[in-house]
Amino acid sequence: MGSDCAYLISNSGGVNEYAVNHVNCLMYEPENFCEMVTKLNDLILNISLQKKLREEGNLTVKNFNWLKYSQ
Repeated sequence: MGSDCAYLISNSGGVNEYAVNHVNCLMYEPENFCEMVTKLNDLILNISLQKKLREEGNLTVKNFNWLKYSQ
């Protein structure tokens, strides 16, 4: 996020601190490769989804506060 890219990430670790599925990224369950491929295909074929995820990802970065999340 912040690199003007649409993100496809696995739902693991601390990503839920900043990532929201279908808002600023597409998320799939770890090791669920069928879900990953489906969502990647959706992302490749849906230009408006790419744009939305890029825009929301950039907003996420602008509003992210390390102090807030480190408490």
